[in-house]
Amino acid sequence: MKKNILFVGELPPKTIHGVSNSNAMNIKILSQFFCIYTIEEYNPLKTHNKSSFSKIKKILSITKKIKKIVISTKIDYLYANMAMSYFGMLKNLFFLNSFKRKSKGIVIFHVHRGDFEKFYNHSFISKQLVNYFIKKVDKLIFLSPALIPDFLKKTEKTTYLQNTIIPEEKYELFPNKKRSFLYLSNYIEAKGILDMLFVFQRIIHSNSNLLLDCYGSFTDKVLADKIKSYKGSSIRINDALTDKKFEVINKADVLVLPSHNEGQPLIILEAMMCGTIVIASDVGDIRNILGNNYPFLFQAKNLEDLERVIYLYLKTDNEELIRLSEYLQEQYFERYSNESHKRKLLKIFDCES
Repeated sequence: MKKNILFVGELPPKTIHGVSNSNAMNIKILSQFFCIYTIEEYNPLKTHNKSSFSKIKKILSITKKIKKIVISTKIDYLYANMAMSYFGMLKNLFFLNSFKRKSKGIVIFHVHRGDFEKFYNHSFISKQLVNYFIKKVDKLIFLSPALIPDFLKKTEKTTYLQNTIIPEEKYELFPNKKRSFLYLSNYIEAKGILDMLFVFQRIIHSNSNLLLDCYGSFTDKVLADKIKSYKGSSIRINDALTDKKFEVINKADVLVLPSHNEGQPLIILEAMMCGTIVIASDVGDIRNILGNNYPFLFQAKNLEDLERVIYLYLKTDNEELIRLSEYLQEQYFERYSNESHKRKLLKIFDCES
């Protein structure tokens, strides 16, 4: 008889970003071996980090749904995403406690961000909230061993699960023309989109043959106006991709991710699977993904360093770029394949395939 999992979190198509896509992948795998009950969260990007009354109402509504399901059904696991803010920690505790009061099941939270330790050390209050949460939770999933904070490495409650890409396919590698740049993420300041646009506009003054294609969802009118002001023949501002995503990544010469904060971004794994060169900020698990000696990493929020790395890429000879493309694709299939991800995920839920 299959065991039951209650999942609480964001899912596509209602919410489209790395975490929701990762959630969907994991639920798809788990549904082959468990009965899945789902309570979907919906937090529009424009309301993120705002402790509004409507968000409190949503939390209370979800808490009631958790209690209702747990009372009527034997739930063996609560699986949820861990939010990283004062308000988010209170949400985590609401969900956890409402489940624990009515069930003896196991509580598993998934940390998709790379700033857990930074939040913990932010203040006395954040430390108290996290310490209380750690006592209550049964398992805490991080994206890699490197992202598990030192103060949690000795506890048996922590584990890690690297992301993967579904559908998985080995794409053909194309010659790198050092012309086509790609930004593929939501239009949020924390993703570094304004950093990228400012630097690229400077670079095209002396490199007019370069092209930057940006794809994403707008979340704020003021920010949208700033972004669209850069639009021109060399900078194309597009809405979010709805299909042919991997074809677009595969045909780009280089993908740029200038984020100020990340965990283990799916877009980098997608680029690696496609064999596309990556320029990225050195945050979260990105250095671990690409390798300590990867040449195209830069300091987040440092515009001069971003410009330096773009020029370094442009000066790199084609043979070296081909070698890097092969290396990135090999690394994806060796370390982040579907099969490896599936084995680790099922082990976390005490299940062998």
